[in-house]
Amino acid sequence: MNFFGKSLVVWGKLDLTGVGPTERSVFGSFSTLDALANESRFHGIQTFGTIPVTGSASALLLRLSPGAGAGHVRFALSSVPEVQVISGSGLGIQVRQSIRTILNGSIAFTLVGLWMGGLLILVVYAGIVAERKAELGLLLAMGLSRIGLSLWLAIEAALCAFLGALLGILLGATGLAVFVRTFGYLLTSRGITFELPSISSQIFAALLSLLLCSLVAGLGALLPSWRLAGREVYQLLRENSE
Repeated sequence: MNFFGKSLVVWGKLDLTGVGPTERSVFGSFSTLDALANESRFHGIQTFGTIPVTGSASALLLRLSPGAGAGHVRFALSSVPEVQVISGSGLGIQVRQSIRTILNGSIAFTLVGLWMGGLLILVVYAGIVAERKAELGLLLAMGLSRIGLSLWLAIEAALCAFLGALLGILLGATGLAVFVRTFGYLLTSRGITFELPSISSQIFAALLSLLLCSLVAGLGALLPSWRLAGREVYQLLRENSE
């Protein structure tokens, strides 16, 4: 990694433990910190990360010997008058783990919902193509190929799903704005940090939703339209006349 013109060797990457924001920090030795501090002064930068260049360290990462535990460290540090030991609460860890579980569950439910939506569209278009036999038969008689007819019906279903998904995105954006103005404002007024995902991530999620909904709808309508397009034209026209 290149920090302030210094090439640093990455010795390892720590696993996420859910204990706080320091998980995604960069840890280094005091000699490395001094070198980076000198470079930051040279570039006119007053701070580096969470550690002030001209002040004291705000956090220290301790490497324990094999068999040593965090309780032993806290007991040893408590005997030093200049050091204040602050133990983290397990409630925050449980909340973060619960939110992660809920997020994974919501992704699974979304995939199941897409699958059920695709099956529903398949059944609906099976009835639609059965009622439009004469129209589809005439299109085949006029020279439209089997692939062209199937793609036309699939695009029709994908377009309807696209419009429905677009309406859902607009409804969700409205609900999110109301949530920010009500519950989000309440959290902010009480000193609790409330942040929304970036605009780019929200736009990406919206575009992904539009793509998935349109794709599932198109695939759901493709099978019944393909089966109907494989029938003989005279059978479609004769069944309609009967």
